[in-house]
Amino acid sequence: MTAESAVRLRIRTEASAEAILLLPEGDVDTESYDLFRGALADATSAGRAQVVVDLAQVRYIDSMGLGALVSSVRDAAEVGCRLSIVSQNPHLRRVLHVTGLARLLPVYQLREEVLEE
Repeated sequence: MTAESAVRLRIRTEASAEAILLLPEGDVDTESYDLFRGALADATSAGRAQVVVDLAQVRYIDSMGLGALVSSVRDAAEVGCRLSIVSQNPHLRRVLHVTGLARLLPVYQLREEVLEE
């Protein structure tokens, strides 16, 4: 399944029995907030034990995108779902750590690390 903003974000979704994997590609910002937040909400409410957001193809994330992740942490907790992020991009990893988001949810470098836990 694929969802796409009119401008700069595309989100692919892959699902297994245990997890939903979100694969955003492009910019996660004010213009794409509704698409990103909606995809996160759908994933956390789908009844899987885990939602993994792989930021490998994200070029940029602003405060709105980070806010969507924070809201999704709460949504996931309410339904007993684990939300994790995967990113090898050193800039994005730094943003996640500096903003404190990495304290709210685990950040991995490789998708296999989170899916093996």
